[in-house]
Order: sequence, then C-alpha cells, then structure tokens
Amino acid sequence: MWSLETIRAINQDATHEAEQRAKEPYTMRAEEEVIRWPPFPFPHLGYIDTGHEKVSTLFCDSSGFGAPNEPGLTVDQLKEELVRLFRENGPLEIYIKEVGQFQLILAVEVRASEK
Repeated sequence: MWSLETIRAINQDATHEAEQRAKEPYTMRAEEEVIRWPPFPFPHLGYIDTGHEKVSTLFCDSSGFGAPNEPGLTVDQLKEELVRLFRENGPLEIYIKEVGQFQLILAVEVRASEK
C-alpha cells in the first residue's frame, strides 16, 4: 500500500515535470474519441495551473478491477461521463491531477475562450 507521502511525492513530481516540459492537457475534440479508449491519452500534469475553466473533477478507478457500485468511475462510466460533459461544453481539456495506487483524479476543463 502506498503511503500518503509517496502519493504526494508522485503528484508533486508530475507537476514539476509538466511545468519544466510545458506539458498540455489532452484535448477531446469529438465524442467518438472515447471508442478508442483505453488506453487513455491523458497526461499526468499534477497540480499545474492550466489557466482553463474547470468543468468537473472525476474520481476514477485506475486498476481496471473497479465495479460500477464503487466510488471510482469504471472505464465505461468514465467514457459516458466524458461524452456527457463534451455534449454540454464542447471540446474538453483533460489531464490527470492526482494518482493514487488504485484510483486517480481527472481534471476536466474548457478553454476560457471556448466557453
């Protein structure tokens, strides 16, 4: 089991790397993109400030063994939620904000100019 210190360090390292390499969120431009997932194309940017407008924060299973009745979204639930958000908001900026041992948190945003 990962310690809280390990989880914090992983996410802080991701933030530092994203800043150093000027990494950008993944842009979802069409709802049909979800058909190809997984693997998911979302980069781990950590706590970086993208300057985009937050739409949602999604708690997701990352093990592949999650069940629909658990708190973390399964792969299918995540895909459904991203399609719903896309229909409501248009193109989405998506990245991994936090990683845990069996779950992750996705940040879902839109560019301020597109809202």
